[in-house]
Amino acid sequence: MACVPAAATQRSRRWWGAAAVAAVALTAPLSAAAVGAPAADPAGLTRVYDPVAGWVGLWRWTGTAWEPAGWERAAAAVSSPASPAAPAAVGAAVRTNGRQLLTAGGVAAPWVADTAWWLAQRLTKEEAREYLDARARQGFTVIQMPAVMGGGNGEMGPVEARDGSSPYRSGFGELEAADGPYWSHVRWLVDEAAARGLTVAVLPAWSRNHAGSTLTAGNGAGYGRFLAQLLTGRQVVWMLGGDDPDGHREIWAEVEKGIREVDPTSLLMYHPGGYRTSLQDYPSSQVATVQTGHCDPTVNGYATLQAQTLAQTDKPVLDLEPLYEEHPICWDAARGYSTTEQVRSHLYWAAIESGAGVTYGHHSVWQFAGAGGAAGTNAPRGTWREALESPVAGQIRHLRAALTARPMLGRVADDQLVTAGQGTGWQRVAAARDPAGGYLMAYLPAGSTISLDGSKLARTGAARLTTGPSARRCSWCRRR
Repeated sequence: MACVPAAATQRSRRWWGAAAVAAVALTAPLSAAAVGAPAADPAGLTRVYDPVAGWVGLWRWTGTAWEPAGWERAAAAVSSPASPAAPAAVGAAVRTNGRQLLTAGGVAAPWVADTAWWLAQRLTKEEAREYLDARARQGFTVIQMPAVMGGGNGEMGPVEARDGSSPYRSGFGELEAADGPYWSHVRWLVDEAAARGLTVAVLPAWSRNHAGSTLTAGNGAGYGRFLAQLLTGRQVVWMLGGDDPDGHREIWAEVEKGIREVDPTSLLMYHPGGYRTSLQDYPSSQVATVQTGHCDPTVNGYATLQAQTLAQTDKPVLDLEPLYEEHPICWDAARGYSTTEQVRSHLYWAAIESGAGVTYGHHSVWQFAGAGGAAGTNAPRGTWREALESPVAGQIRHLRAALTARPMLGRVADDQLVTAGQGTGWQRVAAARDPAGGYLMAYLPAGSTISLDGSKLARTGAARLTTGPSARRCSWCRRR
């Protein structure tokens, strides 16, 4: 009888706050594009390298199962031919290919973004460096930042930056000089991010505050041209819109026209209104984007928004504003705040099922609560600086490692891989696979036992089940 991957069963132990990612993969690569098998040393130890977290997992075969043999810091393992290459940063030349984002060289570029809506207007240069240093160290690849957040009829705060400078006199048709203090600071932020391997996704203006008042169809093209010239040659992704229930498609089409006159190649997408998608609000967005928002998606059904969007398009799909860490549920502090477990589950669901990545946010950080005495919106708990090292932010490197541990290209969401132990609500297990049969991947929000359908693996032979540092056993397939 041939040895085929039977329904692999894994009991997850509490890992990074009751979370685990399992990747069932072949012990040999399917092709040159696949990640090679881990290297084994003469002592019989198998090493599995994580390029983001910087550790190497040691495993030893006992004759019946693989048991953990410890962990070591990565050093020589980085250059090992069997070690996966470090994931590429999302850069200015990013393009789309099916569900994935690619660099110009065709390398998968994981979108692991943080939300920094007030970065340009509320932080000093010293504070901005502190913020960018933290996010680079934590494994983020993208910073979502409006060039102009506050102001306009939507207000939400003054249009002036921390130093008192302003982007315009009375609207985007009367812009201040590109070499003036405000716009020089925007350009400086993009450069500082790039120096840390971070790409800035630039929202020209927060649509909810500015579209239809300070930003119009009459001045949109001129502003788009100005901003693209300001950032010429720099590492950016353009993100139109900004939580606008009215969309203002005609205004953003003008802004896009101006941007494309100067920058015809950089990736461009749209940030939709709450519980909406770019397919509704701005269909020409190169990436299909959703905003699942800040209520409880397991109760309100917003988690289905991404699934519905995936079914409607073959573009990459990104949730640009999921449930933020420590956010009041439905903006009502009396209903409590989002928990670490809820936020982490939502991020892994979105990332694994989209195949392209996800955006994270913290309720104190997006608004930089406490910066310069800024009053908090919707009852933030603590200042932005206190929230920088929040639990989920500190675990982002593990999410990124999980996304890139196996080849991202062509990854397909497939919850039907889970044949037992699927779970419901916040305990739902999300799964994905390589269409060529190279691996299966599943996310377990809490300690549980699941069964995976191994019949979709392409080759016969043993399969390896990889989990996090606290996992106790790696089970192999049985003959049948």
